Amino acid sequence: MEIISLDHQLYVLMAAVFFVAGIIQGLFGMGLPAIGIALLSVFIPPLEAIGLNIIPIFLVSFFQVFQTGNPIPIINKYRIFVISSIIVGFLISFLVVLLGDRALMTILATVVILFSLNNIFSKRLIISEIFDKQWQLFFGIVSGIVGGLTSILGVVGVLYLSMKNLKPNQFVAGNGLFIFIGCVSVGTGYLLSGVLQSYMLLPALFGTLCAFLGFYLGSFLRNFLSPQNFYKIIWFLFLITGIRLAITAISKF
Repeated sequence: MEIISLDHQLYVLMAAVFFVAGIIQGLFGMGLPAIGIALLSVFIPPLEAIGLNIIPIFLVSFFQVFQTGNPIPIINKYRIFVISSIIVGFLISFLVVLLGDRALMTILATVVILFSLNNIFSKRLIISEIFDKQWQLFFGIVSGIVGGLTSILGVVGVLYLSMKNLKPNQFVAGNGLFIFIGCVSVGTGYLLSGVLQSYMLLPALFGTLCAFLGFYLGSFLRNFLSPQNFYKIIWFLFLITGIRLAITAISKF
C-alpha cells in the first residue's frame, strides 16, 4: 500500500531522507545509496523508491569526484578499476535473467562482515602500491560482477579503497568516482526499463538539493575527524552494510 499519496508529502519525504543521507555521504563518502533506498521504501513502493533514488546518487557522486579538485588524476589513477568494472558489469548484466543472485549476495555479505570485523578488532589490511594495478583489475572485475547481478553500488569500491591507507578526502573522491560510474550504467537500465519516469524528475531534483545541503554539512564535520576515527566509523558502517546484505540474501532463499 502506498503511504505517500500527495505531492507535498513526497517532497517533504525527499527532503528529510536525502538531507540525512547527504550528511552521511559528506562525512564518509558512502551511505547515500543505501540510506536513500532503505528509508524511501518504507513509505513508497520499491520500484518508485529506486527511481527516485538514482538521480540524487548520480548528481551527488558526480559532485563528490570534483570536490577535492581536478578529477582527471583520480580518473587516471583508478582507470583499470573503472574500465574493468564497466566491461564486466555490462557483460554480466545479460546473465541476470539466467543466474540467481542468492549465492553471490551470501558470499559478498560474508566477505564484508568478516573484513569489517577484522579491521575493527585486529590489524588493518593494507594493499601494497607495487601491486595496485593487479588489485584494481581484481576488484574492478568483482565490482562488475556484483553490480551487474545485483545493482549494489559502492560496496566493492569501499572494500578496495579502505585497503589503500588513503586520507579521508582521497577516499571520498575515489568512492564518489566508483559510485558515479556504477550509477551511469544502472541508471541507463532504469531509464530504458521504465523504472525512472518523468514525474520523478522534480521530486528527485528537490531531494538532490537537500542531499547537497547535507553533503556540505557532512564535509564540514569531516574536518573534525582524525583519519583513525574516520576509518573506525567506516568499518562499523561497512559492518552494518554486510549485515543488511546478509538479511537480503537470507530472504531470497
